[in-house]
Amino acid sequence: MQIGFKTLLRTRDAMIALCLGLAGLNNVHATPTLQLDIGGGTYDPVDETIITMSGDFTLYAYAHATGSQAIDVSKTHYISIALTPSMPEFPAPDFGSFIFAGNTFDISDMTYGVPPIEMDGSAEHDGTDLGQHGIFETYFYEYAFTFNPSQKRADVNTQDDPGTDPAGNSGGDLYYMGFDVDASGLAGGYFLHFDLYNTKVKNKASDIDVNDFAPFSHDAAYVPEPGSLMLFAIALVSLGASRRCNGRTLV
Repeated sequence: MQIGFKTLLRTRDAMIALCLGLAGLNNVHATPTLQLDIGGGTYDPVDETIITMSGDFTLYAYAHATGSQAIDVSKTHYISIALTPSMPEFPAPDFGSFIFAGNTFDISDMTYGVPPIEMDGSAEHDGTDLGQHGIFETYFYEYAFTFNPSQKRADVNTQDDPGTDPAGNSGGDLYYMGFDVDASGLAGGYFLHFDLYNTKVKNKASDIDVNDFAPFSHDAAYVPEPGSLMLFAIALVSLGASRRCNGRTLV
């Protein structure tokens, strides 16, 4: 029996994720408003994620361009690039670096917590943030972009048909953006997880909330050693259970 990394760590956010995920679907389209994919990637039904084991790949973000799910193409969207497995804030790890869309990132560029980043720069978790889904809290970078209205492809459900080339699937159903990723500079034992979302400001205050987001079955990850990741997750859960039994909490 296989036990996936996110399955092991998914707890209190399950119902929140379900409700938000259903909000991104309707009867007109069988696909979510927002989705992620990886060129040449495959869908892992255990971790419910589109994955690649290649350290050099293209991440694709998709958004509906037509119908009631059509996004505002001028609206800023975000890709969270999260360091996994989930880890405590201190000490900050030396995980090496990665390149995303031509920019090199290391630990000094990362924020600790749960997306989105609030107006004051913090990322503490609340009920209207991105669900933790076994990934957060951890270090992450929030990459902002807007979709190019001239880049469109035919509709696709990335969970059912992952890894396709949008340039080879002409149509006007989905906007898409591609981001080249080079993860070869990561230290051993570290991985990358990607989430896609847009945000809204709550009551004109400093609280920034997730609005639309790609359901967790349509997110993506770089996992060069999936077996090692699963063993690490099992070790984390076992350690947490042991500490709870001894009346202590993880730090």
